Amino acid sequence: MKSEIDSKELYKLMVEASPNALLLIDKSGKILHINKSAEELFQYLQHEILGQTIDILVPGKYANKHPANRTEYFKKPETRSMGIGRDLFGMRKDKTEFPAEIGLNPILIAKKKYVLATVIDISERKKHETEINLRNKQLAELSFKLTQLNNQLEIKNKNISESIEYARNIQLSILPEKTELKKYFQDLVLYYSPKDIIGGDFYWFKQNGNIKSIAVVDCTGHSVPGAMLSIVVFSLLNEVRDENPDADTGDQLSLLHSKLYSFLQQEKGEDYSQDGCDISLCKIDCENRTIQYSGARQNLYLFKENEIDVIKATSKSIGGCSVFGLPEPKRSFKTENIQLKATTLIAMTTDGIIDQLDKNDKVFGYKNFKNILLANKENSGSQIDENLAKKIDLWKKDTEQLDDMLAIMFKL
Repeated sequence: MKSEIDSKELYKLMVEASPNALLLIDKSGKILHINKSAEELFQYLQHEILGQTIDILVPGKYANKHPANRTEYFKKPETRSMGIGRDLFGMRKDKTEFPAEIGLNPILIAKKKYVLATVIDISERKKHETEINLRNKQLAELSFKLTQLNNQLEIKNKNISESIEYARNIQLSILPEKTELKKYFQDLVLYYSPKDIIGGDFYWFKQNGNIKSIAVVDCTGHSVPGAMLSIVVFSLLNEVRDENPDADTGDQLSLLHSKLYSFLQQEKGEDYSQDGCDISLCKIDCENRTIQYSGARQNLYLFKENEIDVIKATSKSIGGCSVFGLPEPKRSFKTENIQLKATTLIAMTTDGIIDQLDKNDKVFGYKNFKNILLANKENSGSQIDENLAKKIDLWKKDTEQLDDMLAIMFKL
């Protein structure tokens, strides 16, 4: 045996340089040589392991089958990796086990068959694989939960959207029809574009004999909160008109403020809603060509010939405490009485159109609003409506609509 091993001295020098554990084994399973890497891996010195069978390096639960597997291999030895598709383990001197990757390489020395086994400790690889598998499992579980949450959100969003769509029908049902308004106002223009499905802007109309009352209202907020407040203000505006049909517009706005202030319990301070609305309110006598106007932070615009008259509103809103946070259940609003001579285009608008930004963050502004109406004041209502809509749509083409938009115009 010793002479056979001596004849392989050159071979031994080569295998000693390998970073992997190498073991030379004969047909009976005896270990004839191991390199330094194998000593370090299995914790045996050469003199402790040479002559022992390879079975001492096989964990007990695999040891019984190992001799038969070895015999079968030597019947038809070939280079191959062991354990493809299953886990293999080696056992150290202290009986601890480690996952291993094993390669078998048959060699022929002096016409005798041997196998050179390559053993690699893959503990770190397995550790990383376990971590990756754990993370993949966690990601899969998280993905499943996210999918469930997404499905739930889609259902909730669908239900919310359906509810808002239904609320839109309710909100639209209280507004006067455009066709109805056209019966009372020459060349009527109605531009109404909520930011969302529903909004806080609305228009209001009532007739009392020859007097027609019309208002454009901008409630605080948009979407659902704005729409809820708009229903309240709409109802209170009806109360004010029904209870005080002959009161001037300034007194009617004062009454509207007091009713909203009381309804929302705003005297209780910041813990309660301090919201309200801006409004322009007109009482129009078409026969006598007179307009009575009052506004809360919303001006009235009169376009006649080459002139623009801006009738200033009171610089206070409807609802809420004073600017100092003090209770203000009563609030005064000025009344303007206007006698018209020449045909005039009358315009009321909320600030949604005026404050809209374009893609360069430039506001639409009052100048654009006034210029487009001044250029179209001789046109029919449908032409003004179309040109105004085109101008606004072009302005906000590449940006988000920021607020509800509402404008009403007519000629007198």
